[in-house]
Amino acid sequence: MNKLLLGAGLAVVTSLVAAPARRSTWDLRQFNWVKLMERERGAEPNAHPARIQPEALRAVLESVMLADGAEPLFSRDDLDRFQGPLAEALALATADEDVVVFCTSRRDAGILAPELTVTARLFVKGDRLNLLVGETRLEFAGPARAHVTPPLPGYGSRAGAGQAVLKAERAQSLRPDWLVFPLPEPRKVAEPPRPVQTGVRSVPLQIQGAKAPAEERLRTLKRLREDGLITDEEYREKRKEILKEL
Repeated sequence: MNKLLLGAGLAVVTSLVAAPARRSTWDLRQFNWVKLMERERGAEPNAHPARIQPEALRAVLESVMLADGAEPLFSRDDLDRFQGPLAEALALATADEDVVVFCTSRRDAGILAPELTVTARLFVKGDRLNLLVGETRLEFAGPARAHVTPPLPGYGSRAGAGQAVLKAERAQSLRPDWLVFPLPEPRKVAEPPRPVQTGVRSVPLQIQGAKAPAEERLRTLKRLREDGLITDEEYREKRKEILKEL
């Protein structure tokens, strides 16, 4: 009996050790992360998991501009870091989880410029990708490095509008801080080229329709027979046809 209990206990322990924990956080560098977070209280379940190609997700986020339309919300370097983890997070998220973003960089403003933070929340409802933005240019990293820990900003909320004002050509604007995009279509796999059907019988047909002089056609016909591409019988028949045209 003790042996049976011991064996069962070992089996349970082994199964617990063998089962890998589902990833929920992507720490990209200091003050840059992607996380799976419990969806907001009162919100309807999301259409997760959602599989979107990283390149397609990048194209959506690249189109988001700040209010004046002169500056994108995310820089190219931002999206280089975030497109893969964001796509992975959406593919792992459950219906009860949102994907949140904390993105800090200088965004091509120069080495002396302060690092500014963008916070956002992403989730899929129906066939739409929702982007809620909490902060667009928050100075968080400087005070944090100076050991003056500021409160962690929000990621945007369904319940109330924040101060962000966004625009994007292909998006529906539910609020100034809330854009909704059609889900990118899955990437189509190119069909392999169909093989060209070839065979011995196609050679005489090509000769028959040729415009070359009879002498050249006879030499070609002879070479085809010597190379074994046509039979002796086919050679004789085609030779007679060519000679009749003289």
